[in-house]
Amino acid sequence: MSVNFPALAPDLSGASITLRQLDQSVIEPYIELISDSEVAFWTGSTEKFSRGQLMDWLGSRASAPQRLDWGIFLAESGEFAGEIVLNEFNESEISMNLRIALLPRQSSKGVGTQAVKLVCDYAFSDLALRRISLDVMRDNQRAIRAYQKVGFTKYSEIQESGAVFDLMELFPES
Repeated sequence: MSVNFPALAPDLSGASITLRQLDQSVIEPYIELISDSEVAFWTGSTEKFSRGQLMDWLGSRASAPQRLDWGIFLAESGEFAGEIVLNEFNESEISMNLRIALLPRQSSKGVGTQAVKLVCDYAFSDLALRRISLDVMRDNQRAIRAYQKVGFTKYSEIQESGAVFDLMELFPES
């Protein structure tokens, strides 16, 4: 079975957020997201990127093969809240990895949980994935609780650069 990826990440709407194809229109808040020390800590990101590099990255998201990149926008204001991505397509397992990054001011408001649920529902129903996995720093209890609300469960752990990461997975409901 093969997965038919859409040309663009489709719009997905929830009670308080909308997910839309990530693109260059969000450059200013995206720079803020990528430059934020709390985001960098929780995502394990150590690289620094120039505005030009980020513009190139955002400009390439729509044409990136076998992945989907969404911007997360607050439904009421249209404000950019973060990004959520399905990547690392594994054709033999028909599975993908999920990652999310939110601006710290959008944390603890249900935005992340809602975005993860929307993407997972889409991945299982429209893409017919058999599994979604992610890794999360064990100390990031806020994120772990959000993933658990959606149904992710821990199946293993790894250590990397002195940090422990829980490996979590989600399967479609039977």
